[in-house]
Amino acid sequence: MQFDSNSIDWLAIRQSLSLSLLKVRDVKITHGSSYLEKNSEYLPLFNDISKLAIDLGIGEIKRESGSLIYSPEPVSYGSFNINSITCFDRLFDK
Repeated sequence: MQFDSNSIDWLAIRQSLSLSLLKVRDVKITHGSSYLEKNSEYLPLFNDISKLAIDLGIGEIKRESGSLIYSPEPVSYGSFNINSITCFDRLFDK
């Protein structure tokens, strides 16, 4: 899959990553990395999401040539402990 739009925003990035994981299909979000660089308030949350994906074994999100590339792995069944307080606090750090 490829999401290619000059009017990308945080919601489009999140939805593209979610759909990619749901369908277990690679996605390239053109201009996604550039958007994060211009809107640095989202970087801490994005970094947490990237780390979480690796920690849960559901793939890796790479920043490459201004784009975001996500290669998801199938979600395993089980119980997961996710520290959402760290992510939530970063939303309001300004």
